[in-house]
Amino acid sequence: MSVLSPIRLLRFFFFVILSASVGLFPAHAATWQADFSIRVLSPKVKEISTRGAIYRKDFKIRIEPSGSTEVDLYDFEQSLEMRIFPADQIYFVSPLPLSKRIKGMKEAWVPPLPPFKETRILFKEDLFQGKTAKLYFVILERSGQKAYLFRWIGADPEAPPLRVIYSGTARETIIVDFTPRPGTLPSADYFNPPSNYLSLNPF
Repeated sequence: MSVLSPIRLLRFFFFVILSASVGLFPAHAATWQADFSIRVLSPKVKEISTRGAIYRKDFKIRIEPSGSTEVDLYDFEQSLEMRIFPADQIYFVSPLPLSKRIKGMKEAWVPPLPPFKETRILFKEDLFQGKTAKLYFVILERSGQKAYLFRWIGADPEAPPLRVIYSGTARETIIVDFTPRPGTLPSADYFNPPSNYLSLNPF
């Protein structure tokens, strides 16, 4: 019976660790920027709408809501949420809540992250806002719990979706529209708090 040398053993365990690590996050990197609008339709209250800009680089997201003095950063790989206040040059860091992770996957900010799984069923192919697009019925699942939504996807699979429609927790309907923004894509620094800002991190 042959005996593995220490070097071969180290190589073996390195391969096992590397193999176990692959798949923790999908091997899917994308960089894009878009304007967004969100409409919340409820049978109880009048329609609520918000607008802004969203930027993505791999698993990092930057959101700049219109009319707000706050900028929000999300790191889905490190599971962190950062709230930046440029006027005061301060920011807060906190764990990324599960509700925000689910929102990000529903609206396709990022691909489904373990332990979530996503199933797409092509509903139809049609024109959406004058462009050829596909409408998918999407099932987002974790531990037997499922969320259902519709998602319009354009010709470029690396771009943000054209529209996402799903239900909220209080029977409201949420409609999110994305319009790609022209111009230079943001650098990596755009997804981190400026180095001269003061961190008021309570954790």
